[in-house]
Amino acid sequence: MTNDLIVRLDSLLFENKCRNNSEVEVAFGTFNCLAKIFVFKGTNLARLHLNESACCFWNQRALLIQHGGSRILNCGAIVWCGPVIKQHRTKLYELLTAMPEHPTWEDYVMINMSLYGYAKRNQDEANEFGYLTCREWLFTEEFSTHTFSLIESIFNQEHIDLSANELSSKLQIPVDALSALLEHLSNEGKLRQAGELFSLGTGRNEAQLSPIAKQILTKMNQAGKQGYEAEKEKIPGAQKELRNLVRLGFAVPLEGKIYYEKNLYMQLVTEMIEGWYWMLDSQSPMRRTALGYHANT
Repeated sequence: MTNDLIVRLDSLLFENKCRNNSEVEVAFGTFNCLAKIFVFKGTNLARLHLNESACCFWNQRALLIQHGGSRILNCGAIVWCGPVIKQHRTKLYELLTAMPEHPTWEDYVMINMSLYGYAKRNQDEANEFGYLTCREWLFTEEFSTHTFSLIESIFNQEHIDLSANELSSKLQIPVDALSALLEHLSNEGKLRQAGELFSLGTGRNEAQLSPIAKQILTKMNQAGKQGYEAEKEKIPGAQKELRNLVRLGFAVPLEGKIYYEKNLYMQLVTEMIEGWYWMLDSQSPMRRTALGYHANT
C-alpha cells in the first residue's frame, strides 16, 4: 500500500493544463481517487500523492483525468511506488528518464540495484545473473558485504541478540529483504539464529535444525523451569537429536536426563548466583549442576 507514485507519461500534454500541486483524478486497475500532481520540468515524469492508499505494481498503466470533469489529461505507466528519500531523488529521476520506451523487469531490477543494492525477483530468472539470490530477493555482493559489516558493528556495540525487525529498524532496510539476507548469512555461518533472534558466530542456527530437533526444542521451551524430561519422550530418534542439540549449544543436560534450553539455563544460573533461587532444595539437579558448571569455568 502506498500514497506516492511516479508515473512516466505517454506525452507532454500537461503543459498549460496542470499546475504543480493541483488535483487530478487517478485511475488504475479498479482503483481511482484524487491526487496532487507534481510534474518534473522538461521530462515526462510526474509524481502523484494519492488521497487514499492504494496497491499497484511496477509498469501498471494509469489514467489521469481532469478534476471536476471527464477530460482525459494523460496516461502512462507507474514506474515507482512509494516515497523517495531526498538523497536518492536526483539519481532516481535520471534512471527513470533513461529507461527504454518499453521497459522490462530487468530495468526495474537495475534501478533498484543502482539505488539500494537489492530488488524483488521475478518469475523469469534471466535477470538474476551476477546477483546473490535469497528467497524472493536479489542482492549485489557489495550490498551483502557492506550490510554484514554494519550488522557486525551493531552486535559488537550492543552485545545482545537482535531480531530481524530490530535490525531492520537500525539499518533502514525493509524487513522482508533483510530477513532473506539474514537467512543467507546464517547459512554461510556468519550469523547464528535461535528462534527469532540473531547473533554473531556459528553453532546456534535454529533454521538448520531437523524437524525433529525443532519439535524437541519447542517442547523444551514449553517445559520452562521444570526442565524437559527426555525419558518421557516417545519421538523416534529423539535421543540422537538431543545429543546434537547439546553439541550445538541449544540445550544443557542435567542429572536424570533432564534438559534445559541453553538461554533459560544461563538465566536461571545467573538468578541463583544473585540469591534469587537459593530456596531450591539443596539436592536439586538444577542447583548442583549450576554450582558444578561455574566451579569448572
